[in-house]
Amino acid sequence: KARGSSISFPQKVILNELDSIVESGCREVVLTGIHIGKYGEDLGKKNSLTSLVSVILKRQNNIRIRLSSLNPDEINQEIIELFMYPLVCKHLHISLQSGSCDMLRVMGRGSNLELYLKNLNIIKQKIPSLALGADIIVGHPGENETLFNQTVDVIKTVPFSYLHVFPYSKRPGTKSANMPKQVNDRIKKERVNYLREISKDKLYDFYKSQIGKKLDVIIVSKKADENGFIKGVSDNYLNLRLKNTGVQYREIYSCVAGDVVNKEGHIAMDARYLMKGIL
Repeated sequence: KARGSSISFPQKVILNELDSIVESGCREVVLTGIHIGKYGEDLGKKNSLTSLVSVILKRQNNIRIRLSSLNPDEINQEIIELFMYPLVCKHLHISLQSGSCDMLRVMGRGSNLELYLKNLNIIKQKIPSLALGADIIVGHPGENETLFNQTVDVIKTVPFSYLHVFPYSKRPGTKSANMPKQVNDRIKKERVNYLREISKDKLYDFYKSQIGKKLDVIIVSKKADENGFIKGVSDNYLNLRLKNTGVQYREIYSCVAGDVVNKEGHIAMDARYLMKGIL
């Protein structure tokens, strides 16, 4: 079923909601929606995601902003520069879906893969500490071993920090449900597991690369656990355990990332780690 045209909330509506959220004590705001990179296209000129973020930061300078998922075709120079703002979280998640041009065409998701990957490499070069994540769908009708391996090659080459990997699921009434060359469930499961193992390694390497770095961390637990630790999340999407030294829930603190201490298992379909943080 088609979603229809995107509808953007006017800036005034968003800013009023933002004021209410900040008054409640929130220090991190997530801008979310469908195709947020195209925000404002239905509102006329001078309305865009970058202009919205600029207005927000002029209005509220004691919060940080996290962007939800963007589509690859929404990543341009303007969006890249947006992540240079100090109060914009260094965390970019994209709906890549496949690393095969042929599969992207079959999915109806465009095929300018070379440009997509070029922009992703540019932003990682500009901001090495940025957490770069991607959604990947495997087992879409028509995905043979060759096309799947093209996705594997892209994932191994691009400096992703983590992946969210999903198996294709047939939905009645959709175009893909009636496509030929449906992939059987066993193969889909094997491919999902393979990519999730790659994601684990990439995420672990990303965490290790941040050891010793100074991070801005928002406290997300109201009280310490049985070992005296509280949880925080850095602007570049690291989960940290910090010794409770009187820090306050929902406040932001600078800390130094210590050793990766344990694997938490599967959360949100990818392996998550916790790091020790030193305030």
